[in-house]
Amino acid sequence: MSREPTPRLTPRAIERLLAAAAPLRERPDVGALDLERYELGEVLGRGGMGIVYAAFDRELGRRVALKVLSRPAGMRDSARQRFLREAKAAARLSHPHIATVYDATPEAIAMQRVDGETLSEAGTLDPRRLAELVRDAALAIHFAHGEGVVHRDLKPGNLMVERSSDRAHVYVMDFGLAKELAVDSSLSISGSVVGTPGYMAPEQAAGRGQEVGPQTDVYGLGATLYACLAGRPPFEGEDVYALLRSVVEEEPRPLAALVPRVDPDLATIVEKCMAKEPAQRYPSALALASDLDRWLRGEPIQARPPSLVYRLRRFVSRRQGAIAVGVAAAGVALLAALPFVIHARGRRAAAERERELADSLFELSRRVQTALSEARETRQSGVGHELGAFHILEGAIADCRAALAQTEVGYVRFFLGRLLAAQGRFDEALVALDRAGELRPDIQGLPRERGLVLAALFRDAVPVFGETPPAELETWRARALADLERSLAGEPSVPTADWIFAEGQRAWMAGDLEAAIEKHREVVEMDVAHQEAHLSLARLYSLADRVELAMRHSVIASDLMRGHRPAYVAGGNVRSSSGEPLLPDRELLPLEGLRELLVDFNLLLQIEPGDANTFGLRGQVRLRQAVRASRKGNRDGALENLEMAVREYDACLTVDPSHAAALVNRGVCNAHLARLLGAGPGPECARRALEGARADLDRALELDPALAVAHFDRALLRLRRSQIAQLAFDAEGARTEREKARADARAALLAAGEEHPWGWRFEELVEELE
Repeated sequence: MSREPTPRLTPRAIERLLAAAAPLRERPDVGALDLERYELGEVLGRGGMGIVYAAFDRELGRRVALKVLSRPAGMRDSARQRFLREAKAAARLSHPHIATVYDATPEAIAMQRVDGETLSEAGTLDPRRLAELVRDAALAIHFAHGEGVVHRDLKPGNLMVERSSDRAHVYVMDFGLAKELAVDSSLSISGSVVGTPGYMAPEQAAGRGQEVGPQTDVYGLGATLYACLAGRPPFEGEDVYALLRSVVEEEPRPLAALVPRVDPDLATIVEKCMAKEPAQRYPSALALASDLDRWLRGEPIQARPPSLVYRLRRFVSRRQGAIAVGVAAAGVALLAALPFVIHARGRRAAAERERELADSLFELSRRVQTALSEARETRQSGVGHELGAFHILEGAIADCRAALAQTEVGYVRFFLGRLLAAQGRFDEALVALDRAGELRPDIQGLPRERGLVLAALFRDAVPVFGETPPAELETWRARALADLERSLAGEPSVPTADWIFAEGQRAWMAGDLEAAIEKHREVVEMDVAHQEAHLSLARLYSLADRVELAMRHSVIASDLMRGHRPAYVAGGNVRSSSGEPLLPDRELLPLEGLRELLVDFNLLLQIEPGDANTFGLRGQVRLRQAVRASRKGNRDGALENLEMAVREYDACLTVDPSHAAALVNRGVCNAHLARLLGAGPGPECARRALEGARADLDRALELDPALAVAHFDRALLRLRRSQIAQLAFDAEGARTEREKARADARAALLAAGEEHPWGWRFEELVEELE
């Protein structure tokens, strides 16, 4: 038999082949890669679609890991396009636990080089350390899901651990990269089924691509935990297709059977992650991370072992044929009874879930209310505590977000909206409250909270100096008015400051600026440190072209934001609209050795808030601190606070030289300074302080002869001067000062009248001097 001659290639065909092969001559495994930019080093790993090299980026001068599409895969245009498309998706992800992608082409991906080992190489890890690493990986996966990227191939080999200073840092690797089919279960396959069979979720193994989503990655994280705890994948086998069938139909061996000492709660977390049905798993990677964090802190976890109904349903779905034969043999009675048993179990399980949900909601509401109260108290405690309040609220916000990651509940959205509003994040608060209204429109208090948030958005955006208003401005106003009208339908028997504030906001949204101003003024009369009322008055007075008042309220609001609230409530005698004191503290400032009284600046602030009174209040706070220091025997601390109080009153009188109340209180400070200085070195300083006190009280009474406390304090000062003259054997001087003291005491009692809260003090002094 003769052999047919081998066909010879034409010169044209040979030329085309040589041109196609030209980019592959030097390194046939790297394809058409730009080798001028990257200096390739050792091979770090191989996969179904590519090879990973250690490399150096000459252009940017840094070490990278270079993943190169292998030649067999690269020959297919579809593979090259998929490689590039998914590399670009991974490049969007910027997270501390995701290996950063620096550059991508259809042939290669340059990414952050992580010097470490994968979880599959790390050997046996302490369960707590392992839980920490998987928690961090879950947070990274949750971030990726938010960016629209699903990993689809989570396993120990794709979690890289880098150790430095005895601390482990995990990186999630190979985002969105499918693997080609290989011979054993540790390799990935590509096509309609994407992932690694031993760690693959059932929906992946069954080729149901439309069901692949975030909960698929939750399964992969659970399977990774399982493998690291048990020392083997959840499913194993040499026949890939038999393995895929096991993934879809069978349950993995219980962790407790493989690792008897495993913590039951940790095993429950793994079991929930690996539920066959996506709806039975954690709803998000964030929910998984939160439960792992609870386990690490020793708190109760949210996961619960699968119910009997779920296990029965899974058993039936796997063995439908055997169940049918068994039922036929057992008779129709069992078949008829089974639905009722399942239904009863289902009702009990549903009732249990409702109880658990109610318990968790109650606990969350308690935490939210505690956070709101603690944040308010922290803000009121003094300068520098605004950040502390922010962090208190942030913790409760995180709790709400974790709860929402598991179950979308209207009340939780409502709690979240209140917390965000308390932080001043009104735009985010509105989104949360709107969603709460969609889920549960009957939530009590929702219209008022949302109305106030909408009014705050309107207040902060309404044009004052001719600015261009935002497009939403009129919508905010109309919605705020509707919500506030609805929430203020029935007036309470005793309106609070917050209720009146809401009425003022409603008047503003209705366009009645004068009524709004009056309501907000009523609020600051009841609560001088109501920050939102001052902010609103600043804007309302600006709109009314009353610039001076607008500036005053803006200054007060800024003071409150900076933590100066204690100065505004220092007097402890803020009165309600009925005139009754809200606090029982009548004796404002009993001093050792003297009985000076202070003018209560809160009362003055109710009449006309302004800068001068602010300085006066700060001085009052310092004087109280001096008294406390003196009672504890801290003479230096008392002197320091007195001197600072005098400086505050100096500032007050610089702004308003005719401020009689500030003169009285500076006189009190100087009198107390004279007593403390007279007890130690510096008699000349004591004498100057005493003279300063007398001059201040004289000037205060020139400005306001009917100021009862000024007469009283000057009477005390003159009584002291009488005692000093007596010690100096100046009988005439002592008698003269005592007569003047008696006259001032009578003037104080006369000016006070019968209703004055300190009248009994004035009367006691008159009797003593008589």
